[in-house]
Amino acid sequence: MRQPPMLPCADKWLLFAMESPVAARARGLNRGLFFRRDGTLVATVVQEGLMRIRSD
Repeated sequence: MRQPPMLPCADKWLLFAMESPVAARARGLNRGLFFRRDGTLVATVVQEGLMRIRSD
């Protein structure tokens, strides 16, 4: 039988480690990792951004 995933408690201490492995040609990629106090990886997040210079 498959175990249901353990949900992290938002009222407990979490470490958020972030890195930006790529930033080129007006685009950037960020990756974040959430860890519990015991070092267990709880969640990962990724976001891509597009950067443009405004021409007014």
